[in-house]
Amino acid sequence: KKYKSSQYTARKAKEANEQFHFIDASWIPGDNEGILCPQDKRKEVLNMVKRHATLHPLIPISREIFLTSMEIYHQSVKEMYRFCRENNLVHLWAYLWINWYNKSDWNLFARASYPRAIPLARTTMLADSNKRIDS
Repeated sequence: KKYKSSQYTARKAKEANEQFHFIDASWIPGDNEGILCPQDKRKEVLNMVKRHATLHPLIPISREIFLTSMEIYHQSVKEMYRFCRENNLVHLWAYLWINWYNKSDWNLFARASYPRAIPLARTTMLADSNKRIDS
């Protein structure tokens, strides 16, 4: 699917870099249109987003190893950013940061944002993302 990524500006990239120093503020889409996610990568991206959304501080990631909400957020952003960089998916990164992985949207869809209890209800955001990336 072609995607217009004009919302991920140099300013947004700088803000992302200030929050996470591993994000390269100069890695922004050079044009306003591009492929969001190739067909062969979509399932992997969706699985990663779903996994990130369901991680929680009260659920160990391995035997007796628990992460804080901030550690989950940091590792999730880092994993997704690294995936996008390694696969040269700058438009996908722009879309994911603007709509999912920036702090305000992360707080809406990630269970880790509620550290004291595990939310039972799930938002429709994951279903929406599936439709956008699959289209």
